[in-house]
Amino acid sequence: MSATQTVTGTTSDVDKSTKFNLGLPSEHKPLSVADQNEITGTAEYPPALYPNYLPVWEVPQAKYAPLEPFDFVDRAIAADDKFPDLLPPGTKVKNLTAVLGAEVSGVQLSKLSPQGKDQLALLAHQKKVLVFPDQDFASLPIGEAVDYIRYYGRLFLHSHSGAPKGHPEIHIVHSRAGNTLAPEFFDLHTHSMAWHSDNTFEVQPPGVTFLYSLEVPAEGGDTVFADMEKAYERLSPVFQKILEGLKAVHTSCDQAARAIAGGGYVRREPIDTIHPIVRTSPLTGKKALFVNPQYNRNTCHSGITDWMDGRRRHIARIMPSAERPT
Repeated sequence: MSATQTVTGTTSDVDKSTKFNLGLPSEHKPLSVADQNEITGTAEYPPALYPNYLPVWEVPQAKYAPLEPFDFVDRAIAADDKFPDLLPPGTKVKNLTAVLGAEVSGVQLSKLSPQGKDQLALLAHQKKVLVFPDQDFASLPIGEAVDYIRYYGRLFLHSHSGAPKGHPEIHIVHSRAGNTLAPEFFDLHTHSMAWHSDNTFEVQPPGVTFLYSLEVPAEGGDTVFADMEKAYERLSPVFQKILEGLKAVHTSCDQAARAIAGGGYVRREPIDTIHPIVRTSPLTGKKALFVNPQYNRNTCHSGITDWMDGRRRHIARIMPSAERPT
């Protein structure tokens, strides 16, 4: 948008895997307070447009308990498929590709009624990726944005990333102004594609996810998406049959090891979780590939590291958890 066997990783798991990681670029070192240069700006770069969204790693670190199962309610189930509250007269929907994605203009999501929110969940099921320009989430008090998105399910707390002070429900994607992320990255890699869907190592991974841009480079730094239902459909019937019943291990141990190698923190013990390689949507009955080099869902995505001018990339993501994949 659920429990298969889950094995809790141990400290030794993390220690053993750390040696295979190259660490994090220096601009990703964790800070207990927001970067002062991001707040005030420098001679070369202006201050962050949304300093209240700058990530911090609060010390002492809170330790999160393992996630407990919960009863997920898909808000799309109750939605009117004519979308009267989400897409009233005057709104425009433009398909972005032949297989997935749409841009919707003329609606302010923060003003939706509960019925409109339900219809948003349904449209997300149908289009898989939705783009809404000119939204006001970034200008709202952070707590209001968090409460709005909590409507869709229990919010995921990231185990090691920084978050706005007092709001651990928000995962911040942040490359500070003047960063050397791309040059350092390409000293060690030939490309930046890393297809995944977030946090599928959890028993109940995220479902409808909200991602809003705070400040991004004028060119570059895009995120690309792929339709995993379409990927499954394009397999031959023979290959689809081979995949039936197969399962894969999704792990957070590597992610925890990277955090430790970069001088960061791990707030929740890393885990391994077994999920089916092909998952079926409880709402539509459609099947999707649910495996790739990092994680996956019915869409997967990859950020692109391709801007070399040191411009700030600052994005907020809030992830309601959903059903257990079957």
